[in-house]
Amino acid sequence: MSKPDISSDVLQFIDANVIVTDPDTGKKGTFAMMQMLVNRRELFNDAQNPLHVDGFVPLVGENGSVTNLNAIHGKLGWHNQQVHGALWQKPSDLLIFYGYPNSFNSAVNGWDNEKVARDMAQYGLIVLGDGLQTLLASGSHDGSSGASTLTDSTASWTTDEFVGKKIVNVTDGSTGSITANTATTITATLSGGTENDWDAGDEYRVANHADYANVFKIVPRIKQYNPSAKIFGYVTVNQTLANFEDKADDWDALGVDGIFMDEAGYDYGTTATNDRDAFNAKVDYVHALSSASTCFANAWNMASDAEPGRDEVVGVLRERQAEGEGNGRGLRHVKKCRETSVSRSELQSDGGRTDCIGLEDLPATWDLEHAGLKGLTLPEDAAYDEGERDGPHEVSGTRGRQGENGTHAAV
Repeated sequence: MSKPDISSDVLQFIDANVIVTDPDTGKKGTFAMMQMLVNRRELFNDAQNPLHVDGFVPLVGENGSVTNLNAIHGKLGWHNQQVHGALWQKPSDLLIFYGYPNSFNSAVNGWDNEKVARDMAQYGLIVLGDGLQTLLASGSHDGSSGASTLTDSTASWTTDEFVGKKIVNVTDGSTGSITANTATTITATLSGGTENDWDAGDEYRVANHADYANVFKIVPRIKQYNPSAKIFGYVTVNQTLANFEDKADDWDALGVDGIFMDEAGYDYGTTATNDRDAFNAKVDYVHALSSASTCFANAWNMASDAEPGRDEVVGVLRERQAEGEGNGRGLRHVKKCRETSVSRSELQSDGGRTDCIGLEDLPATWDLEHAGLKGLTLPEDAAYDEGERDGPHEVSGTRGRQGENGTHAAV
């Protein structure tokens, strides 16, 4: 059997008796001995070692201390830095869009619902404007199957009151524009569904907004493209509980993830609509919804929402333009926030998560752990740096689109 070809330098390296030179001292010796002395220098660099080098810092110092590691670990907050670095996630991109969703980026998407859904799915947080969700009637078809006209014998509509409105067959996914209605029937040419007709038991919705039929299709497609995206429907706190509940219910029917509760501060509305008890009642109602069960609160003064005694909200927005504090795109928030989170279940299961909040609005004596914001904690590095306290700050990694009502900050 022939010997395998082995490179000469490899043969020389594994030969314990070959003579080698230490580049740091220029001294020579057999490979085995020199390797042992070099390792000793790396560990101790003691003066008795023939390969000792003045000024070389060994791994093990006096009294057995691990000097290099001590120097690293001795840095202020080193362990916290490592933990934060390992756990950091890029803040979610925020889209606040109060127009017709079907028109989103229309120059590129061409009013195509599928393209719109794919485009919006790039965002982690999406807020859709008020009014899109409003329903005028809903129920189920109790006429014959395969019918071109909807029949609901329990209804008592005014003749032709729905002409020009949109109707959705929730069961087969078809939609159409209403051309006529009687007290118990609605006529519309359906399209875009599996059968485009009415079968017994088919669920229907009559919507007030012209773009409802598109929203009905866009919302579930966003979730298919980006299952982690959170979609919120806009409802103001500044109204009666009954009105708030009706609007929240309509958003819930569309399958959004939560309610964007705008005008949530004490400086809006009255005691009956915006005090602590009124706010809590609306938060509790949202939490009980089947789909839109997450609260996303927005107030001019963030302290209104973070006051002790407020019920749980996932995140708090704040907005301010007074005295020139706006920054062009309206995003103003803590510069060093670690992440954006709107998942109520995640916050409850992981009490150490950190949301971005406007710290300068909170009295120094407040403890967020007892402020009604369950799951929110105050990170050591979240406070403003000196010189940054008075200026507006944009959340890193957040792309915000302004809505018709002005400025918003990403939670």
